[in-house]
Amino acid sequence: MKFIVNLIKRIFKLFLYSFILLNLLILIIPFLFSSSCKEKKTLKEFDVIIVLGSPANSDCSPHIIMQTRVDKAVELYKKRIAKYLIFSGASVQNSCSEAEVMATYAKKQGVPEDIIFKDSSAQNTSENAYYSVKIMKENGYKRAAIVSSKPHLKRACMVFSKYDISFKMFGANYPQDASKFGKIAWFMGERMILSHHLIFGFPNFNKN
Repeated sequence: MKFIVNLIKRIFKLFLYSFILLNLLILIIPFLFSSSCKEKKTLKEFDVIIVLGSPANSDCSPHIIMQTRVDKAVELYKKRIAKYLIFSGASVQNSCSEAEVMATYAKKQGVPEDIIFKDSSAQNTSENAYYSVKIMKENGYKRAAIVSSKPHLKRACMVFSKYDISFKMFGANYPQDASKFGKIAWFMGERMILSHHLIFGFPNFNKN
């Protein structure tokens, strides 16, 4: 019996140490590659505000996370830091185009339709960058204010750094009902995705 108890203790310690090591790696790997994020933090004026998509509700109403991103973009637009907005996101988790839902929500807050660009093709962050930068180049834009949720900013920054534009990241507020545990879990989840991409490569970068 004593042997079994000691064995269980050893297995538990091994699991605990492995868990701690894994989480340290998740945190350290993005830090080691932090130089890959090339945002221009001194930028104050922009050609366009890019809002990265998040899944809408199944009834095509804006999910709370989507709302926070659009709210931040509208706030920046009303401060007149840029004249145009790009909403980027396809129908990823349901039949609702993220770009269309975000644009509709922004228009309800007073954003004119004629200053909105919509990318309804992007399926992930890499494609958000690809299609948004494509719209920028087609219109001669070179400076972008990029809006996403705070835990997502590091990954988005590294993705947009692959392109020859000047940009600055802006973090949307957390949903009001977000718990501390939820925020930590979101942050760690994003770091896991980023660590995976840094080790195995980002998707769809070779699209042309």
